[in-house]
Amino acid sequence: MASASTPEAGTLFNFAKMKTEDFIARHAKPIAALWKSVTQRYGVAEREFAIRLGAIAVRSGEADGNSAKEFLAGIKAEELCLAIACENGDSAAWEKFETEYRHSMQAAARALTKDEAEAEEVVQFVYGELFGLRTEGEKRLSKLAHYSGRGSLGGWLRAVVYQCFIDRKRQTARFEQIEEASEFERLA
Repeated sequence: MASASTPEAGTLFNFAKMKTEDFIARHAKPIAALWKSVTQRYGVAEREFAIRLGAIAVRSGEADGNSAKEFLAGIKAEELCLAIACENGDSAAWEKFETEYRHSMQAAARALTKDEAEAEEVVQFVYGELFGLRTEGEKRLSKLAHYSGRGSLGGWLRAVVYQCFIDRKRQTARFEQIEEASEFERLA
């Protein structure tokens, strides 16, 4: 596998960028129609929206032929634009996100944890991942960058809550103290 500093990595990046630009050029009309369907854009530029669509299509292997048309026909443009805006840190987008999705995220967390306090911890952890508390240089690393717009944002968020819950369980399981010898044997 090529690392980010090898010439192969740069070539792969340039190839993906060229394929993204090619996708945008070949599908300019349906991309423009999707863009026009978005009623609340939160400062997301049409070009940024098109680049995200192109990158998703190239990454998923749906940049060519009929699969590209089906891909574009199935995009949830409004939700994708909201995700991009939240990823960019737009406060109005975060307000809408909070209003529309927090309750379902909390319900998913409660169903997993069976405990209100733990559910709130999971939701807060997910918000940190979505907001991008971790950084790479000056860029925040937001999980929202992985939302493809192909399914509902709410469904994708429930999957993120589930995955974060599992990750936290795995992490805390490593630190559980074993009191009884029979329990130790069972785990071994």
